Amino acid sequence: MTDATVFPSAAILNANPFFTGGSLTAWAGYLGTITATQAVGGGPFPWSCLFTSNGGSGGALEGSSTPFPVTPGIVYQMSAWVYFPSGGPVDVGFDWQDSGHGWVSTSMFPVTVPAGVWTAIGSGAITAPAAISYAYPRAGPH
Repeated sequence: MTDATVFPSAAILNANPFFTGGSLTAWAGYLGTITATQAVGGGPFPWSCLFTSNGGSGGALEGSSTPFPVTPGIVYQMSAWVYFPSGGPVDVGFDWQDSGHGWVSTSMFPVTVPAGVWTAIGSGAITAPAAISYAYPRAGPH
């Protein structure tokens, strides 16, 4: 018999994953601004969110206004459709919070996307650290 790890079934944990009707509810720009826009270039959904960096590093689109409860030791994955006009590396993952919603750490996974093409990306398996109670998704330029 081979050892195997069984992960819980996939569920959408973000309150507004598709920016429905151009709504930015549940999203915020960290070190940048966000704007709802109709998806450019034949995007997979009618609406998207444009993140514009303030020019520094570390900026990201975050679901920080609606963190979801997590269980330490359980594996989570963040996935997104990304359109990056110039192409290049994008970081995708989670910010982790304690039981009082204080930021504890960030787990990011770099993915390189081609220029000007909608690309499905994912963080891979990220295990929630010990003493963590909440998380929210995060994606931004590397």
